[in-house]
Amino acid sequence: MTHFNRVVLLDPPQSKVQEEIDKFQSAHESSFALHDVAKRNLLESSFDFTDPFPRVESHGKYLFGEFATPTSLVDGRDLFLTVHFVVSFNHGLAIFRSPDEGSTEKEVHSIPNIPIKNHQNLVAGLFLI
Repeated sequence: MTHFNRVVLLDPPQSKVQEEIDKFQSAHESSFALHDVAKRNLLESSFDFTDPFPRVESHGKYLFGEFATPTSLVDGRDLFLTVHFVVSFNHGLAIFRSPDEGSTEKEVHSIPNIPIKNHQNLVAGLFLI
């Protein structure tokens, strides 16, 4: 039975995302590489809402997807919680980004050990992996 590795990043710095992308790619055969668009969207901390959204795409040996949800409909502000992910048969990477730049939750966590303190809305996204 193959081991499935799951990684969830909460408001990560770009260097940590790149590190996890490298691990994701190295967990597969040498000819494996993430598509440029998937890699770019995983790395970017902002979201361009002119791209098709939400989306889930098959890239042959893995799925890439991204979703967003408003943080609040009551406050009238255009702030979104975003989820970007890649998943294969043996590895999954999900990146949750909140509009709160001051978040202290910046460590890598395995499901189900995600601290939820200021991220109650993240629970809804855990079905991804």
